Amino acid sequence: MTSIRKTWPNLSAGEIDAAALAGREDLTFYDKGLKKALNVISLPTGGFRDRGGLVHVAYVRNQLSSLTPPPSSASVPSGAVSITTDLFGEPCVKSTSTITVPGGGGAVVTVDFGSARTIGLVDLFNATISGAVAQDALRIEYSTDNSNWSTFGSAFDAGSAQSRRAGLAAGQSVSARYWRVFGTSAIAGRTISFDALVFWQETASLSNVKLYGFAYDTEADYLMVQTDRNIDVYNGRVHVASVRAPHPHSAVPEVNRAQSLDTLILFHADKAPWRIFRYRGDGEWTCDVLPLENIPLEQFGDTTYVNGTNEKQEIFFSGFTAGSDRYNLSYAGAATAGVTFAGGTVGGTGVTSAAAMQAALQALPEIGSGNVTVTCTAANTFEIEFVNDKGQQEHPVLATFFLGPGTGDEIISATRTQKGKKGGEAIISDARGWPACGTFYQARLVLAGLKARPATALFSVLQDFFNFNIELEGDGALSLTIDNDQVKRIRQIYPGRNLALFTDDSEFWIADRVIVKGERISFAQASRRGIRAGLDVLEADDQTLFVQADGQSVRAFAYADQRQSYLAPNISRLSPHLVREPVDWSVRRGGGYAGAELVFVANADGEGAICGLMADEEFLAWHHFSTLGDILSFGTEGLSEVYAAVERTVDGTTTRRLEVYDDSCVFDAAVVESHGSPASVQTGLDHLEGATVGIWADGRYQGTATVASGQISLPVAASEVQAGLAFTVEGETMPYREARLGSLVDQPCRFHTVTLSLSGTAAVSVGANGGNLQNVDLRGMGTNAFQPAGDILFTGEKRIVGIGGYSNQSTIRVSQPHRAPLGIVRAITGDGRLTKGMGG
Repeated sequence: MTSIRKTWPNLSAGEIDAAALAGREDLTFYDKGLKKALNVISLPTGGFRDRGGLVHVAYVRNQLSSLTPPPSSASVPSGAVSITTDLFGEPCVKSTSTITVPGGGGAVVTVDFGSARTIGLVDLFNATISGAVAQDALRIEYSTDNSNWSTFGSAFDAGSAQSRRAGLAAGQSVSARYWRVFGTSAIAGRTISFDALVFWQETASLSNVKLYGFAYDTEADYLMVQTDRNIDVYNGRVHVASVRAPHPHSAVPEVNRAQSLDTLILFHADKAPWRIFRYRGDGEWTCDVLPLENIPLEQFGDTTYVNGTNEKQEIFFSGFTAGSDRYNLSYAGAATAGVTFAGGTVGGTGVTSAAAMQAALQALPEIGSGNVTVTCTAANTFEIEFVNDKGQQEHPVLATFFLGPGTGDEIISATRTQKGKKGGEAIISDARGWPACGTFYQARLVLAGLKARPATALFSVLQDFFNFNIELEGDGALSLTIDNDQVKRIRQIYPGRNLALFTDDSEFWIADRVIVKGERISFAQASRRGIRAGLDVLEADDQTLFVQADGQSVRAFAYADQRQSYLAPNISRLSPHLVREPVDWSVRRGGGYAGAELVFVANADGEGAICGLMADEEFLAWHHFSTLGDILSFGTEGLSEVYAAVERTVDGTTTRRLEVYDDSCVFDAAVVESHGSPASVQTGLDHLEGATVGIWADGRYQGTATVASGQISLPVAASEVQAGLAFTVEGETMPYREARLGSLVDQPCRFHTVTLSLSGTAAVSVGANGGNLQNVDLRGMGTNAFQPAGDILFTGEKRIVGIGGYSNQSTIRVSQPHRAPLGIVRAITGDGRLTKGMGG
């Protein structure tokens, strides 16, 4: 036997797949990596700590169902309304004439459902009020007796074309028979009309969910929680508004977005782009279909179009001698045979001349039989119209040539009198589908991934975002298509150093830094990886990141000066097992965890991953994120508030919740509360009813308790309380191997002694050689010996001796006997014996 000592002084490379390092001669990543980094995060400065926890914020809204008001249930003080359907086919009340708001204020419309209905959201769509905007002048109210009324949700402004959703937070509702739209005295006597008054209830069916941020300015950041036909808006963990969206539950995962200042645009190939506008305060949001203008026409092969314009040109003769002077015409460089001018009188010799000219043009293969007509329209004047296969398109102006013999004063000229324009239908529409993605770029709105033309991108008129008039010269709109050996489906478009387009199997970029109409603009192909459908392109630590189409790799999209092109290096190559078909991801920017930025990944199997990035320190570390439930989505409010949508089953009930990441929190689904004075009961745990929760109170672990009636009794009265679901924390070193002749060799060994260098730690356990974990007494002897458990987080070295067992690939595991802060494991040292005669 040979004595060995192995020290892991850094441990900053995260969880590494040992197979990814097979055959490597340098041990840099191997010695810095962990075989398991479960719910821990490596630090750029070395070592690892627990990942922090998730604090409960709210429930995620379930799928919705609209309610149909009974016939003749709606009454108005004047004018008229009807029970009909809105633009998405939902039952609604609609004004069929203007309604006058009663003097002094009063009901605009009242709906009697006949019996109490449970309602969580109410839409007033495209409400238009005469006169100036009046703030908070409209509100939705409800009553159980048609006498005493209460406000539902928040009041909203009355003005021009407001589309508002009044609502309560997810899981909350009101049961009432009578509902009304009420106008305050500020709009008394004015007229109002509206397209739809829609009532919604939340069902028991879970909804798909997608989280993303909306940054209005540096002072107002929001988290958008998109579910079935709804977006809930949060600011600072507080629900401030709900906004209608057209996307059903099934479409939510593939919704893309673009933002400019106060406007958010949502894209999906099956829905018209949807505009959401934040115009005054946290609760003031309106929405509508994006008002696109001059959408280009396209000819689709399954339809014959007759709505185009034929090209017309005029030929004029002067000084020609009938019967002797000859000429020819040239079309796109091809000249006709010589034609003898027969004369130019309307209804006479002009008919003969027109027939001869027509025959000569149709004889050109470039035109063809039946594709042009010629008519004598005035003396010596002939109109040429391109028809049939050559109709409804632009043609070059014909070139004219006099062939003689002549007298020298002959003139023949050609001019365009009507520009040909192809027929067709709008390239995007309800019938043909819509853009799958878009962005704002150089004062243009770019729409891409059109459902019927997936390789095409439309660029709006310069500084006129919703105008796509490609007939305009100069700053007019553009339609550009990726020219490749096969049709590419654009899934994301990203405005980085260059405009980049990510398709289903390749990445492209436009080399021209400035998009100018009239210049040749081409798409350069970069890598051939493809992007995973439904996932954003992220920017983290000044890098552009995307998930490869097969969902097995995360790649950076980086410009390489030496190649004058973009490359897509795999940044998850050492941890491929942690990237498993992601369904969503987000990034936490800023200075957390010693300056590293964190990328949060939600995998299809409900597990997650966290990647730490800090290029200046050459820091790139992946970690396994696991919780008691399935992680569905990640989103960021502002720069540093990362939220997770998590599905949890507690006491037999499955719900989806919104939780916020907090690196100082000990538990998941947690309640964190500061009591003004020591409290004996912790409330606010309704979402964990019947569950066993861990307790961390006033800096010490206080065991567990079962939630009943939304609360627990604390073992000791405390002021600072955290209670929630515990999760496993574990860091395991890479297997011990000897380096011989530039390779790694397995050696049976036993680590009998482990020394941990710890900082700010409350609980830790250790195992080695494949054996069981054993708890470590952090008080021991010395300065911590007489302190109550948990009063002081331990900092220093702890030596654990007498560890048994042998293993062919011995590792050292660091975990916890219960959840409590695991500050930093700065280094691990193992002392042991190597048995060279066994398998070595």
